Amino acid sequence: MVRVLAYPTSTYKSVQRKYNLDRIVDDFEAMLERARLAGVKSMIITGGSLRESRQALELAKKHSCHPTRSSEFDKFSGGPAAYLNELDKLIEQHMAGPGRVVAVGECGLDYDRTHFASKDVQKTHFSKDGLLVLAKKWHLPLFLHSRAAHADFVTILREEGFGENGGRSVGARGGVVHSFTGPSEDAMEYQAMGFHLSINGCSLKTLENLKAAAVVRPENLLLETGD
Repeated sequence: MVRVLAYPTSTYKSVQRKYNLDRIVDDFEAMLERARLAGVKSMIITGGSLRESRQALELAKKHSCHPTRSSEFDKFSGGPAAYLNELDKLIEQHMAGPGRVVAVGECGLDYDRTHFASKDVQKTHFSKDGLLVLAKKWHLPLFLHSRAAHADFVTILREEGFGENGGRSVGARGGVVHSFTGPSEDAMEYQAMGFHLSINGCSLKTLENLKAAAVVRPENLLLETGD
């Protein structure tokens, strides 16, 4: 039996990531049917913005998948605080039943794409002024993204109470660093902090990638289909 979840089960471990929902509208029903025939029992749909999060939740209500959240703050009417408040309300409204919110993310730091948002902007909206607050408040796991930003990424997580046991001491519930492509040292550090790692094709391109994947303990390993 294949089960698509954000956390490992005793039978199979996988993350299904699809945040660009516009690209799959035409084929969505057929895609779901193919997944069911292949043995997939549940999915997590992530959103890359407030709009996509709402869209993901509508899909989840209709198809009984499990969705989650977003990132862009500064362009929102009312500013970052208003944006975070809207996300907060969205979580509150969807904490139970089919299609419920099951994680906060995708969130983190991406220093390869600072043309979308500067390092300072990213750090602000990830830290105590941003999405980590929601994970603590609603006792939810994190769906994390880190690209070329490991030092700042783990520093912020540690400063906000996620340095061990996945942040459970501050009310959070761990999480997964998705599409992991870092070295072995980073993989070991994330596991010591209480996080899972998910890997995909991008995670296995080099010898260094393979060595890093080899140090991920089975209980901390998830597979994903995203990029």
